[in-house]
Amino acid sequence: MDPIAKNPISILNELAINNKIKFQFEIKPKGSEFECVIYQNNRAISKGTGRKKQDAKLKAAESALDIIANLPLNSRDFKEKFNSNGQNSKENLKQIPANEMKKEKAQPPEEEKVIESPAQVTNEEENEKRANRIISSFSENYNEYMENKIKLLELSYDDMIDMQIVSEEIKEIEEELKCEGINLLHPAGSFVMSMIRRNHIEIDLIAEVTSKIGALNYNFIKGIWMKLLILRQRTLEARQEFNENPYKSFHPTKTVNISLQPELIENIENTYMSKDLPYILLSKEREGNSSIYVRIFFYDETNISSALAHYRLYEKKPLSSVKSKCCKLLRHWRDRLRLKGMPIELLDLLVEEFINENTTGLAFRIIMERIAGGIFFPESSFSCNDQNYGKLLEEWSLRSRIEVAKEASRTLIHLIQNKIDMILD
Repeated sequence: MDPIAKNPISILNELAINNKIKFQFEIKPKGSEFECVIYQNNRAISKGTGRKKQDAKLKAAESALDIIANLPLNSRDFKEKFNSNGQNSKENLKQIPANEMKKEKAQPPEEEKVIESPAQVTNEEENEKRANRIISSFSENYNEYMENKIKLLELSYDDMIDMQIVSEEIKEIEEELKCEGINLLHPAGSFVMSMIRRNHIEIDLIAEVTSKIGALNYNFIKGIWMKLLILRQRTLEARQEFNENPYKSFHPTKTVNISLQPELIENIENTYMSKDLPYILLSKEREGNSSIYVRIFFYDETNISSALAHYRLYEKKPLSSVKSKCCKLLRHWRDRLRLKGMPIELLDLLVEEFINENTTGLAFRIIMERIAGGIFFPESSFSCNDQNYGKLLEEWSLRSRIEVAKEASRTLIHLIQNKIDMILD
């Protein structure tokens, strides 16, 4: 925070902004001196006199601080909040909560005066600009906080209704899955992804299916997939009633598209590089054949490549496990990056930060999107917990970072065009 001078008027202005209080100053001649009266909500709260107007304002501001903030300039409390160099920070001022403003103890002078339009207001226009900034208030409750978040994300009330409907839908699917012998491990994605994609609804479920007949085979997987597909269709049909009620923003039969063909999770070419991303992914558990993991993605009609943020929802794995997921394509790209001068340890840290149990194709695409998006550029807001990250990044030249970002962008274009051979050149 930028320091400001230890000026009582400046301090009073900061308190006014942080606690949403408006002060007004009136200065008038009084004999050979000037008298300044400070008003709060058109009520006089303090006075000050001096040979100059500024002196009168300073004394009135000191008196107002004593009364309102209970911070006399010579008190120990004041010295603790403001250093001996005559400077203080805005952060210190924000530490004075609104509930400490002792308005009830403010004793007006004998000659109390209520005015409609003060003769002078100090920096009123500038204060209005500063007051319009987003400033967290100590008196702000949770509901106000959430409302501000919703406004920030530009979410409408209908968007919130959509989120609620989708969340209820997940609960219904969970109950149906239990009846089919499928235990839902981690329902996630509907609320979070709605917040990210705003007008797009996505349901992301991870279910564990236990086989009672021994080894799993393709027919068993396809059978589970068909049950889930029928279940989803049944749920959509039940939701058509929402088309005729006030929740008109949710049209499940129009906005949700269901894949017609099951895709195996390691089929990189068809799964991650075609326009039709799969909606239901199935993979065998690595440790044995007794169960499989089912990941169900119900996207809307528009699939956005940058909307792969659901990988952030999954439990992180050790780096060694992460590296094993990034096989041929990512290993090939590691060699290409090394030739361009990139510290390969940075790629490992990036993989550890963003890739969990994703498959090769998805992991590769996520890494490309992050690098092409400028995650290594100076203006990037990304920060890594690893203590070596900053040092490695500092030693890497900006020109080389730009070249790597360009290479990632070209690779993404090849991915979209489904040209693996050009990636592996």
